[in-house]
Amino acid sequence: MNILIIGHAGYIGPVLVDQLLKNKDYTLKGIDTEYFKKKNLFKDKKYKNLKNVFKDVRKISQTDLKNIDAIVYLAAISNDPMGNKFQKITYEVNEESWNKNLQLSILHHRQIIRLQRRHFWGDLI
Repeated sequence: MNILIIGHAGYIGPVLVDQLLKNKDYTLKGIDTEYFKKKNLFKDKKYKNLKNVFKDVRKISQTDLKNIDAIVYLAAISNDPMGNKFQKITYEVNEESWNKNLQLSILHHRQIIRLQRRHFWGDLI
């Protein structure tokens, strides 16, 4: 099974990657903006069944879903100071990109799971 993990290099992603790759039948593709680049969470591990794609989750396209069977959506800006200071981008990442990727998954008949803390900031919502 080919699984796309959107937000795989954040707080929860590396733990999920470790667990999923225990199953040799899974091949993972991770898309992340790599905000935690200085704390590269994969630097000490060599995963042959993980393809890292570092790009903005708002830029995911149909091409990124090629050969994908299921999607796990972890991407979010999820702390109060960031959300309060950057309300527009928080809304774009947490809501608009989720809605766009949900529509892409439906269009391509992919299963999608969203795992994230639901918290909103500011007056945009």
